[in-house]
Amino acid sequence: MPKQQPADTRKIVQDVNFPRHYCIYILRKYDFEGFYNTKFIDDPITRRTGFAIRAFNTEISQIRDVTTMDTIAKMRFQFWYDGIENALALGQSTEHPSPQQQPLLHEISECNRLCSGKLTKTWFNRLIDARNSPEGLSNFPFNTMKELETYSENSVSPVFYLINEAMLSTCKSSSIKPDIQLKLDHIGSHIGKAQGLANVIRGIIHNARFNRCYVPSELLATHNVTHQDLLKSNINTNPALKEVYFDIASLSHQHLVKAKKLTQDSSIKQFTSAFLPIITLERFLDKLRKNNFDVSKTNWGRKDLFFPISLLLRSKLWKYGRIV
Repeated sequence: MPKQQPADTRKIVQDVNFPRHYCIYILRKYDFEGFYNTKFIDDPITRRTGFAIRAFNTEISQIRDVTTMDTIAKMRFQFWYDGIENALALGQSTEHPSPQQQPLLHEISECNRLCSGKLTKTWFNRLIDARNSPEGLSNFPFNTMKELETYSENSVSPVFYLINEAMLSTCKSSSIKPDIQLKLDHIGSHIGKAQGLANVIRGIIHNARFNRCYVPSELLATHNVTHQDLLKSNINTNPALKEVYFDIASLSHQHLVKAKKLTQDSSIKQFTSAFLPIITLERFLDKLRKNNFDVSKTNWGRKDLFFPISLLLRSKLWKYGRIV
């Protein structure tokens, strides 16, 4: 007998034609942590927009996995370039988007309308560009850590820039200082880099199935590790793999420390709920450390049922001034 889905999941599947539920469904299925990082954002419009933006980034990040030819992948990316162009144009009008639109694009269009047309096309395109670049389409794309860091920022940080735009669009302009967006984007840049670097570690085993390795060649050479060693992900065969993962995790942690320090600025206190991935990433890196940087011993795909409660409690402490 097939395993029955939970009632709340069945409800979302049944409502999948409704754009808002479609975005939530994508995140609950493919980005469990991203779903809860967004769910606990305070402002309802920003929360809804966050679901749409993260669902969009999840959707385009999977194109490499579901296509075997670069030409087909580029056609899919072009669909999203064109779709974003149309969705944001429609979202700048006072009319509701057409229900015939692709549901994710429909929701982005509606969110842009709710945000008074403040969502920037450049950031959506930056997310697509990262995946549609030679690096994004290559199996062994990076030579240096700097190249990986740049890719991490381009493929993740725009998510935070867009969420920041949504947050600021809901505030009275008189209550916002001119430098607030710069401060928020500075935090988003560091979190994006940290998350992108952490994603490389998370994806080691998954990408090995596709004969892909996003760890820079320079770092592998430093520790006398080959691409084949990493694709096997066997620390028992080559203990130096721990050092490779440690170096990437350390750089990710450095960006988290910088981001966390920036959130202590009292002028941005009302916006901190958008930066819950700091807590999530700290938890991930701590789990990796406790497993002695052995990615094969940590099941990243398994959902931790205690995670939502832990994130909620820590977010409340953070909101009321206790840095955790």
